[in-house]
Amino acid sequence: DVKQSIYRFRLADPGIFVDKQQRWQTHPQPAPLPSTLALDANFRSAPGVIAGINYLFETFFSRGLGGVDYGDGQRLVVGGDKDAAYQGMCEIDVIDGADVDGDAAVIARRIAEIKAKCRWCIVVSHGGEEFAPMPNPYTRERYCKFLELGADVVVAHHPHVPENYELFDNGKAIFYSLGNFIFDTDYQRAHLYTDVGILLKLIFTEEKMDFEAMGIQIVRGEERIDAAPLPGIFENVPAEEYELLAPLGAKAFVREEQRKMLYLEPKRFTNAPDEVWNSYFFSTEPDGYFEGAHMDLSVVVPFSQKAEEGRWKQSRLEGVKAHILRLLED
Repeated sequence: DVKQSIYRFRLADPGIFVDKQQRWQTHPQPAPLPSTLALDANFRSAPGVIAGINYLFETFFSRGLGGVDYGDGQRLVVGGDKDAAYQGMCEIDVIDGADVDGDAAVIARRIAEIKAKCRWCIVVSHGGEEFAPMPNPYTRERYCKFLELGADVVVAHHPHVPENYELFDNGKAIFYSLGNFIFDTDYQRAHLYTDVGILLKLIFTEEKMDFEAMGIQIVRGEERIDAAPLPGIFENVPAEEYELLAPLGAKAFVREEQRKMLYLEPKRFTNAPDEVWNSYFFSTEPDGYFEGAHMDLSVVVPFSQKAEEGRWKQSRLEGVKAHILRLLED
């Protein structure tokens, strides 16, 4: 399934899949001839969601655009119960001008539509920077804005490591990252805390929201998941504590970004002088870069230098500090 090799920037090479698909015949073939077996059955999405995904990919996916036609073998098929009671749905918003402001306007409209019909609105955000122990300021500001617009809870993922959460006096909450579950690759194993995560249960009544959380750990080698203590970073970090700790978290994130680039481009960055690193940090090169919104290291690096002032030592959250400081050990 060539779609499993989408991360070209992480050294994946979709051409390996495409070449074999074009040269080999479909399974079965007489031995010892090689053959292709389509991994097209999807067991985790509802039929309506699969139909929406297929519609989008059939429209935009072609050999000229993506290297392969989206036909048999690429098109997803329902692997579970096609007649299940829950059929699901897939909504596609095509935003004119893919920028931060355009996204924000669409999100604001959707939150308003949901709150006009429902008591609760949960925003599940695929956002935040990979391997950061805490949200950088622009990420926190964005999620707080979702709450101001009417959302009640924000649950985020993408960093692939656990982060803190934040509870507010009005009963709202932000869970900045639930860590890793089964997304376990060599690229991720180069980083600390990528083998732990959180299972989150949100509990709603008409009057309030509550939650329960359970820690999990990926048992590498045996390739299974076990229950585990909650990560030390998974604490309520209110605004006043965040102000103390955020520069230290940013410093740890910059260190993790260096580890990432050393893994991806060792020839360029091994024993590289400061000018090489700064040419990367203060550019639009970092993957996922959006000015002032995501992977903008020209903002994060100067902010991280405030950790040298030592105000993070005033924090009373000893478990959070210990979790972050471990990332800064040589």
